[in-house]
Amino acid sequence: MTGVKKRPAALFIALIGIIILFDLTLARSQLFVEDMELLSIAIALDFVIVIPLLLYFIHVRRQRKNMIAVAPFALLGFLALLLILPSPAHHLLQLVALVIIPFELAYVVYIGYKASRIFRSYKANLMQLHYPVAALRKSMTDEIGSNRWTALLIHELTMLYYAFFSWRKKQAVAPHTAAFSYHKESNWLIIVLFACKLLVLEGVLFHIVLAQWSHLVAWLFTIGNVYLILLLIADFRAMVLNPIAVSKHTIKLQYGLQMSCEPKLENIESISTIKFEKLTNEQLKTSLAPLATEANVLLTLKEPIVATALFGSQKSVRHIYLFLDQPQHFVTECQQHMQVDQR
Repeated sequence: MTGVKKRPAALFIALIGIIILFDLTLARSQLFVEDMELLSIAIALDFVIVIPLLLYFIHVRRQRKNMIAVAPFALLGFLALLLILPSPAHHLLQLVALVIIPFELAYVVYIGYKASRIFRSYKANLMQLHYPVAALRKSMTDEIGSNRWTALLIHELTMLYYAFFSWRKKQAVAPHTAAFSYHKESNWLIIVLFACKLLVLEGVLFHIVLAQWSHLVAWLFTIGNVYLILLLIADFRAMVLNPIAVSKHTIKLQYGLQMSCEPKLENIESISTIKFEKLTNEQLKTSLAPLATEANVLLTLKEPIVATALFGSQKSVRHIYLFLDQPQHFVTECQQHMQVDQR
């Protein structure tokens, strides 16, 4: 099955590789110099029409998306033409721009329409689900579908929300649930502060050094450092605002930005406090555990569930390791609900 799923991507990469290699060779040949106008238009058609259409028919259409979804790739193709075609041929690209601009404007309108629908859906889902991340995830998957790119986009929007817009928000706790914090007694705040300080000092030093070689690389490195700082801050804010919640039938687990899932109590095989030991590579394949924090609770499930980890990646897990400020109280609460369910 895995091989079958990868074939469309491999086919697309192979086809565009052949097209780009052929066009690059043609743009640097004597034939191009002799008939620049005609061949410039032919190469432009490859980059702004043929390649986006190949992407649509080989990949996008399988996901039942509108053809307008490939409009950004036409713009990328146009920008690539500015690098590929020699300067004397650039005046011909004005004709290509006249074709692309209406499609790009239509794409902007389409994105605006989708964004407004997602925002309205988010407000309605937040009233029902009480958790911003859960509400955003449901709204976006309902509107644009569920795939790895949607999951990554949700992760990035969630990070921005907790890094910039969460400072006056209160804890997200649904009614009739018992909430358990996991940020007060851990060393995660110390790690975050130390890592941010290191990233700032290291960022300044390395930016100066790298700028001697390449300003572009220096700024890319600095942007990467800023992103990591925002990710660490957002993760800790998400921890503060999203305690683990135990209800009659489920555990709502939004552990910062590091992991998210909702195991059913009826699916829990065992739950207990533990003294954490380093997991083996084999154990890591079916487990989730907090970063740089020694877990003190282990949930073992009867059947694996799909959990969301950093950057929206999904993983089938059967063992969930957690750190909680009151581990024994959490275990007792879960066991009481489990006993009620078994009656």
